Amino acid sequence: MKNLLVATAILGTLCLSACGGDSGSSAEDFSSSSGPTEAEFAARCNEQFDIDESATWSTSLDRNDFIAEHICDQLTEYMAYKLSFYARCTSAEYDKAKNRYNIKIITEQKYMNIWVQISGCTYKLGTDGDLAPMVADANERNLDDCLCKVEDGKSLYRNIVPKNQQESSSSITEAQSSESSDDSPDSQDSHSTTPSGIIKTCEECNAFVDSRDGNIYRVTEIDGMVWMSEDLRYYDPELQLAYYIKCNKKDNCKETGYLYSFAAAMDDTDCMLWKSCGTKIKYPHRGVCPKGFHIPEHREWQKLYDYINVNRNNETYFNNEVYMRAVEGWDYPGYDTYGFSAVPTGEFNHDYTRMDGYARYWTSTEYDIQSAYEWYLGDLKGLKTQTYQKDYGYAIRCVADGTVKLTEVKEWKHSSGPSNSSESSSSSSLQGSSSSSETLSSSSQEQSSSSKIYTYDHEITKATDCEDCNAFTDTRDGMTYRVAKIAGLIWMVDDLRFGGPLEQYPDGIKCPDNDNCVQRGRLYTFDAANLACPEGWTLPSNEQMEELMANSQWLNGICGSADALMAETGEWGKTCGNTSGFSAIPTGEWGSSYKGDAYARYWTSTDIDKSNAYMWYLSTSGAKNQTYLKSYGYAVRCVATANVLLDAVKE
Repeated sequence: MKNLLVATAILGTLCLSACGGDSGSSAEDFSSSSGPTEAEFAARCNEQFDIDESATWSTSLDRNDFIAEHICDQLTEYMAYKLSFYARCTSAEYDKAKNRYNIKIITEQKYMNIWVQISGCTYKLGTDGDLAPMVADANERNLDDCLCKVEDGKSLYRNIVPKNQQESSSSITEAQSSESSDDSPDSQDSHSTTPSGIIKTCEECNAFVDSRDGNIYRVTEIDGMVWMSEDLRYYDPELQLAYYIKCNKKDNCKETGYLYSFAAAMDDTDCMLWKSCGTKIKYPHRGVCPKGFHIPEHREWQKLYDYINVNRNNETYFNNEVYMRAVEGWDYPGYDTYGFSAVPTGEFNHDYTRMDGYARYWTSTEYDIQSAYEWYLGDLKGLKTQTYQKDYGYAIRCVADGTVKLTEVKEWKHSSGPSNSSESSSSSSLQGSSSSSETLSSSSQEQSSSSKIYTYDHEITKATDCEDCNAFTDTRDGMTYRVAKIAGLIWMVDDLRFGGPLEQYPDGIKCPDNDNCVQRGRLYTFDAANLACPEGWTLPSNEQMEELMANSQWLNGICGSADALMAETGEWGKTCGNTSGFSAIPTGEWGSSYKGDAYARYWTSTDIDKSNAYMWYLSTSGAKNQTYLKSYGYAVRCVATANVLLDAVKE
């Protein structure tokens, strides 16, 4: 293991708390600091943690899977970009006697263990020896007030579990929050956004020229505001804050856009870290934007967010970002319905720059001497906001002060994803002649929710004597399985139930319920799972499962962000959408014994070492993957490797 000591210097900034920010920023959320109303507090908790307003509070952390998973996820994300070696949190098990989470970490060499000691709403990393340099200087941290609060001297923890799994506990009414403080964005001098408009000098014009450097920027009009559709690329070495403008894209920033500290974006040294420029920044503040444009205020981003949320068609509350993503530049591209064309920007601070799967943008709204408001997207959970340190570097999108004169034509690739009439009208006027929607070329292709066009290598046909067939028969045991085409593959949409002998792994198949396995499915060790699929089928890879999960999380959200994958049986606490047809039901897991809970867990065929392999799990909180011990028992869903003949009928 190499360079382990580097963690000591950086643990002071460790954020494992449920802060609701992206993986690159350990945010201080403005809502709790500026005194939100009860409604604002509930909305923030819903957006950041998918907390229903009726969610109860408990005095115990026992069986609070959400907080355990969140701490584990945050620790993994932290280690991923802070440490110089592979390290991943695989589990966080609550020890009631010691009131702490025991954290298991897998590294390049071996498993290691640390723990998180809980004290009320605060916690601190601890160790019995493993990762001691990393843990030694870690500061005590607070759980977000959406997840923990102190009332009448008692620490209360939010219950975030499926309704059908909630255990009876003392329900405690949320305390009334204090009124908004004077320094919140909504308490500043009010003004209405200046109406914008466009004058075109040619019929196809959709862009303007920045007279300072000749850069050409495409624009788009959304709800009366004209936004630049590209990240700002302005850089002048003579600027007094030029040092705080950095390139994060392999010296390609003249084409893709620079990153700016808050002070550099505002073009004002009084906006630097530990200074305040809040009284100086008056709307509209140009900063480093081209003439006739300004840095958007926090409220203007909020206006954009509100508009997209209202017109999001049937997308989930979280996944409005699908309409803002460009169709290129992402692993899972968006519709780019409005022409905003967001692409990953990365970020910098004073000692590093990094590129990741997030797009981050400054506003012109200062929060305090340390931080300002930013907006970001990229975790497939929607456009979100937070405050962060002013010395960090984020991208800039400028908004027009008034009328914009368009003189250029610039290509815009957009998608033919779902839209309604209001969406089409708000961006169609700026579409250049070179723009074209992708269309399907044959019946063998399908348009997915992620705007990709998938070509299916295999076909589904019905037996000639079975007009109502929707399932195929496993010739080994006569079991029948329904199928569906999802994200470029043909999937079994029932859990595998094969219980026959696998000579190499006689103990590799478990039945949680001997009376129900022929109906619900069995659990398999990793090695057994790789041999268990019928002829013409195989265990999906981690990449194939990832594509399935990401594709389907962009659909309806009755039961949460994984709603499109969840069966309509009511076992998730609600009648879910199941719009993908995947029909997932809770599977439980098998370790030393069977554990039944509200999670569906599936093996992939991708292993990481002799002991561990990738698996995926989903619940009403979403879908995630992790590596886990191959000896554990999880469910199996197979994908077709040949044409499928449907010869049976199954409800």
